[in-house]
Amino acid sequence: MIRKKKSTVKKVLLVILIIIVVGVYLLIQFQKSNKTPNSFNNAGYLGNSLYYDTLKELGYKVSYEIEPIENINTKGLVVLNVASNSNGLEDEDYEKIFQYVRDGGIMLVLFIDSIDRQIDDSLVEIEEEHKLQPYRKWVSDTGGVLMYGSIDTTSNITVSTNREMAYSTLRMLHPYIDKEGMIFNEYYLYVSDGHRSLWKEIPQGLKFIIYQILLVIVLFFAYKGKRFGAPSILYEEVEPDEHQYAKAVGGLYYRGGHYEVLIDAYYKHFINKVYHKHLLYYDVNENNWLTVFQDYKDIEYKTAKKVHDFMSKYKNGDYKEMSKKRMKSKIKELLIHIQTLEKTLDQK
Repeated sequence: MIRKKKSTVKKVLLVILIIIVVGVYLLIQFQKSNKTPNSFNNAGYLGNSLYYDTLKELGYKVSYEIEPIENINTKGLVVLNVASNSNGLEDEDYEKIFQYVRDGGIMLVLFIDSIDRQIDDSLVEIEEEHKLQPYRKWVSDTGGVLMYGSIDTTSNITVSTNREMAYSTLRMLHPYIDKEGMIFNEYYLYVSDGHRSLWKEIPQGLKFIIYQILLVIVLFFAYKGKRFGAPSILYEEVEPDEHQYAKAVGGLYYRGGHYEVLIDAYYKHFINKVYHKHLLYYDVNENNWLTVFQDYKDIEYKTAKKVHDFMSKYKNGDYKEMSKKRMKSKIKELLIHIQTLEKTLDQK
């Protein structure tokens, strides 16, 4: 059951990983780029490059720059892109715009939301003749022109889906860009006003990838750290039984040459096991325990008889004159026989 649950979890994680990879791929394909939203240099879903590229294909002189207003030097139209949630125009920036127009410059300012912004009293608003007027327009005594509009009028979505709006903007701008062309200035789209954060500047596509990576990390540690089903014991410490203690102590006596203690400990432990195993059927003691093995297999009886004969000779002192080396071999043989008989008793 536990293996089945683990297999299911692995399959689910694999499916999630595939979905994440496919999602990232589709998002990148959908946006086509990870550049700044509302930028004329962004070919993605949230960009405005299609408007820029279309004007270029139509033969207009278009260029792209990031320069403050006071450094602008052109006779053509300046499209000042300030469509950023983080950045905004201060009073001194508006004054620079008004001064640029009073000096005879032509400028279209594109905002991210409402176009009802500050205006200079010296400028006169002009109503366009055609029905759909995408931008508000003011003129100065020196021939300068100021227009306010929304960045949505030039977005990739608008250009590709709302042709009427695209034609209206071009019709309104054509007199100013026919000869001198236009410059798309995005200085205020990037320059910080002191309140922006690094996270806000990360493109949406890259943010999405970061979210996916974090999700994969969370799922990985959740899978590795959380237990599914009942806990499986890797190692369980077993308390040694009496027989294991006897063997451990016997090993020490055997190495130390204390054979009498070793033989006595092993033999008594063996007799106790025979006694408890056949308590209900035989009157077992140290003298008659061999009769118990008469009902066992022939090979088991012979092994028991070897143990019985050894102990009889040992008690009679027949091994006192035996060399230490031969005695050690005899004891080793005895212990092997006893362990074999104990295993036989455990299986009965």
